[in-house]
Amino acid sequence: LMFSTFKRSFTFGEGCIVLQSIVLFVAHAITSLYYLNDDTTTIVGSFTVIAKAALLSLAFIFVVPAIPGFRWTNYPAFFYASGLTVFASITLPLLCWMLRRNPLLWLTSYIVFSTRALMLMFTWIYLVISALAIVVRKFNTSAKATTSERKFFHGLVSVVITSGIALDVEFTYLASLLVLGIFLLLEYIRVCSIKPISTVLDEAFVRFIDEKDQGTLILTNIYLLVGTFLPLWLACDLASTNKLILLSGVLSVGIGDSAASIIGSRYG
Repeated sequence: LMFSTFKRSFTFGEGCIVLQSIVLFVAHAITSLYYLNDDTTTIVGSFTVIAKAALLSLAFIFVVPAIPGFRWTNYPAFFYASGLTVFASITLPLLCWMLRRNPLLWLTSYIVFSTRALMLMFTWIYLVISALAIVVRKFNTSAKATTSERKFFHGLVSVVITSGIALDVEFTYLASLLVLGIFLLLEYIRVCSIKPISTVLDEAFVRFIDEKDQGTLILTNIYLLVGTFLPLWLACDLASTNKLILLSGVLSVGIGDSAASIIGSRYG
C-alpha cells in the first residue's frame, strides 16, 4: 500500500526500513506511555514523554483522513482547527496527567532559567534565519540549487547538533524530536495540498530537489535530520554516553556525505 500510494518515493529496501521504523516507534511509544515506563521525575524522562506524545498525536492526525469517509478532514480550515483541537484537548491534558505539571509552562521555565538552553535557542534561531535567507534568495531566481548550496544545510545541521551536545544534550534530544514532528507535518501538508502553506513549500522545494526526490514524497530533509540525530535517540544514557558516539551521525551524514557529494560532483 505504501509503495502504490507514494509512487517512486522509496526503493524496496528503503521502504521496508521506513515502514518497520514507523511501526516499531508507534508500538513502543504506545506501550511505554500506557505503562508509564519513562521516569518523569528526571529531565530526560519528561522530555521523552513529551516527544512521544507529540509524535503520536501527529500520527493520529495523519491516519484519520485515510479512514473511508473522513477525507474531508484534510480541508484547510478543518485541518488546522482539528489539529489544534487534538493537541489542546487530548495531548496537553494527557501530558499534564503523566508529568504532574503543565508541560508548556515547565518547558518555558526550563529554557528561561537555563543559560545554556537560552544560548542554544539564540544560536539555532540564527541558523534558521540563515537557512531561510538562502531559500528566499532562490525564490528570486529560476535556477536550481547547486550541490554545494544543498549541502550547506548539512553544515547547518552539523552546527546544530554539535552545539547542542556541547551545551545541553538533553534539551537537544527533545528539540530534535519536535523538529522531526514539524518536518513530518510540513511534508504531510505539502503532499495533501493543504493551502496556503503547501503552496509556499512547493515553490521552495522545487528549487532544491534533485534526482532522488522525483516521487510523491520529498524526504531528503527528514532523512538528513534522522541520520544526524539518530545516535541521540538511541542512546541509553545521554549524560554518560561517549560524545563521539553521539556525533557519529555528524561524521557520517553531516560531514562524510557532504564531502563525498561535493567532491564527487566536481571531480568524479
